[in-house]
Amino acid sequence: MPPAHFVYARRIEPELSGLPEELQNSAYVAANGELAWPREDAKAAARWLASQGYGILGGEVWEILGNGRWQGMIRSLRGSIPFVWGWETKPSWEEGEPWSTYVKRGLDQAIDALERGLPESEAAIDIVPRLRYNLTYSPQNEFPHRKG
Repeated sequence: MPPAHFVYARRIEPELSGLPEELQNSAYVAANGELAWPREDAKAAARWLASQGYGILGGEVWEILGNGRWQGMIRSLRGSIPFVWGWETKPSWEEGEPWSTYVKRGLDQAIDALERGLPESEAAIDIVPRLRYNLTYSPQNEFPHRKG
């Protein structure tokens, strides 16, 4: 828990300064600067990221808690063990593959995951209004690719 004098500042990272205003406004901004959106806006954000040359590595669902806080363990409707709902772009980008091919694959898989995955149907009813979708993305020059 942050100290009582802690003030949460909502900020959009500089690399996303061109993000359309409606997507900036609908984004939940975590304390670390990461963003999460309602489902439809997450699809629009994925399209924008791809149009800017960002590869989408995957994504996950957050339960937003307010003041920049969130959690990824989603309580189940049936009261069973909480679950994490997410996806990753497969296969991962490998050097030699055109970056544009990976960007398109990441976008296609993100849109598919956002359209077919329905964590709302499995989540506890009281948290459904607080579910948001976070996208993990990278420009080519920062891609977390490591050769073994």
